[in-house]
Amino acid sequence: MFLKAGSGIGADDRSKKPSWISDNKTWLNILSLCKHKFGTGHIFFFQDLHERIARNDKEWRKFFEEGMPEQTYVPDYDDKLQAEQNIGHFLHLCLIRAMREDRTVLATNRFIRRVLGDEFVQPVTDQIAGIWEESGVHTPVLFLLSAGADPTNSIDDFAKKKKCFPTEKVSMGEEMEGPARDKILTGFVKGGWVILNNCHLSLEFMAEMEELLNPKGVEIHPEFRLWITCSPHDEFPLGLLQMAIKVTTEPPKGLQAGLARTFSTMVNQDFLEKVEPLDKWRSIVFAVCFLHSVVQERRKFGPLGFCIPYEFNNSDLEASLLYIEKHMT
Repeated sequence: MFLKAGSGIGADDRSKKPSWISDNKTWLNILSLCKHKFGTGHIFFFQDLHERIARNDKEWRKFFEEGMPEQTYVPDYDDKLQAEQNIGHFLHLCLIRAMREDRTVLATNRFIRRVLGDEFVQPVTDQIAGIWEESGVHTPVLFLLSAGADPTNSIDDFAKKKKCFPTEKVSMGEEMEGPARDKILTGFVKGGWVILNNCHLSLEFMAEMEELLNPKGVEIHPEFRLWITCSPHDEFPLGLLQMAIKVTTEPPKGLQAGLARTFSTMVNQDFLEKVEPLDKWRSIVFAVCFLHSVVQERRKFGPLGFCIPYEFNNSDLEASLLYIEKHMT
């Protein structure tokens, strides 16, 4: 019912549609809701919905035209929905889906928050700590990069917290396999962290990685970690993909989520106390982070105002903040 709504009903139903419901699809959704059996008891909860809409036309029209119907009083059904402890929230969600499809995503978020809890709708921010706990000396972390994304700074910041700094870095490319192998072997002994960037440029070396990370008769320091960044590639070795923890970075969804990620990863307390006067510095930092979130959200509308699509990723924000820091200093 929630997924298909009225698409399974034929258009030959002769129930009279109210004049204020202009869309025939919405009316079919309502009729489908009337005929649907809910829960283990197979109850026709909305059996007489279309009749109630006809009888209580004014109230239902007001509900239908509300800006946020998912948060307002439901005519005729509000008390009954609250009394249904097990599936009341879902019944309410199905009603919003049927009558106001445009509000379904927001109503679904509200449903998840009420039934499962706030943590299930909060934006994912800093993943590095959780990823590190899953990784091991034989289990590298593979970052599949979207355009312009670079997790190196996040890895460095976390390495400082774990007292494994500085990390050894190699930007892969022609003739860089030797230095990369040397740093990995040194990491085996000393327990350092190694970051191999742009590994899609050294696929032959990546094919050797499975064997390199599982040497026979060699004891590896328990603090050793290997971090790999690469762009998606069809010929990337399957063995390494299967043994690694795969991570991808996506832009956060929503203005609040964008700011939350920025202030939980890039902008920490030390950063906010870098430049004096602090009040002016903090105001400018917030303004730039806010603008960055706004521009990231605008990307879903396509390259409006720009001649080509542009990522506006974390690297752009880092560069902007660094420029302001140097300028104010």
